[in-house]
Amino acid sequence: MSSVQQLSDEKVPAVNHLITTMFYPKGPNKGKYFIIIYQQQSRSKALPSMGLASD
Repeated sequence: MSSVQQLSDEKVPAVNHLITTMFYPKGPNKGKYFIIIYQQQSRSKALPSMGLASD
């Protein structure tokens, strides 16, 4: 959460899109991560590339 609070206003929409597309939008798995490993990998790569810690 602290990494999200550090985002600039310009980066918030991109990160929001990234996060919301990682969840099942409907069906029995609605709200669950699509593939947890992709979420973990993207977080470990995306946050440092934005100059943020991936805590």
